[in-house]
Amino acid sequence: MRGIDLNKSFDGIGAEVYEVDADGDFTGENLVQDGGGLVVTEDGHFRGTAKVKGDFDPQKHYVLYIMSYPGHGNRTIEAKQDLPVQQVDSKDLQSSVTLTTNSSKTNKLSSHLNTNVLTLTGTHFDDVKQVKIKVEGLDENGQVNETLAAKDVSAEVKNGNFTTQIQIPGSKIQEGKHYRVLIESSSDDWVRAVTKDLYGDTDDEVVGIINGAPLSRSAAENHLKVAGGGFSPEVAAQNGAKVRLIFTEYNVERDDPSSDEIVNTTVTPKSNGDFEGDLTIPGNKLQAGKKYVVRAYLEDANGGFSSDVTLKTLVPTTN
Repeated sequence: MRGIDLNKSFDGIGAEVYEVDADGDFTGENLVQDGGGLVVTEDGHFRGTAKVKGDFDPQKHYVLYIMSYPGHGNRTIEAKQDLPVQQVDSKDLQSSVTLTTNSSKTNKLSSHLNTNVLTLTGTHFDDVKQVKIKVEGLDENGQVNETLAAKDVSAEVKNGNFTTQIQIPGSKIQEGKHYRVLIESSSDDWVRAVTKDLYGDTDDEVVGIINGAPLSRSAAENHLKVAGGGFSPEVAAQNGAKVRLIFTEYNVERDDPSSDEIVNTTVTPKSNGDFEGDLTIPGNKLQAGKKYVVRAYLEDANGGFSSDVTLKTLVPTTN
């Protein structure tokens, strides 16, 4: 693919995947499910990862598009590449696990969250008899020196797939420490594989979802509990300081929360800069296909912003 013209003005660049018809026109929705944001280098080249959803038909035609977004909802095709689909026998598929965290720090476990929630989704575990998950801490030599959590998810495997959650108390997290999530599966022999590396964080600001997700569009009300911290203790300890929590739509193309707030509330922070609060979100305010985030920032006693960082965590939704 050719490079990007850096003389052009645009707000961002991303990857999109579509099924196309015989005339080369889009049919259906964009199949990239994570925003597909890309990084452009100084020479106009780009890099990034796009997670693609859906079942692909080898008889159909799919195309990867590199799009620039000049603003006002517009987009321009910068490059494109055909995506051939190969038929694979299910018995040849390898077991895999994806992991997401409940906070704005996707590769970290935070001491500022009462509970770090890890959501693991496994696929193609059809031929195994037992599946166990461990979260372990490693020493400076890469050797296991503690087990933070262990869970047998064998009963949760249905048709070879599972989704489960593991909770890690923030009080167990050490700054800079290396943690890893392991999955152990057994058929005739035990197989041990690292699925995700995580690191301990006690300094950075963070906001995370404690419970209440995913939000339901059909519910009259959704009650979302969030927590976080890492804000300045000096400011948080001021009489009248508060943490403002905002639930708003997330603009995937711009990689930025909307300025139109759906729900807004404030909570009093702890003197160490940590906080916890609840958001009540009407189901009729949620729209299918939209993305939403919780933002959090600290205000000092005079109502001024004490931090240049606006934290955000993506909130999943369902029907």
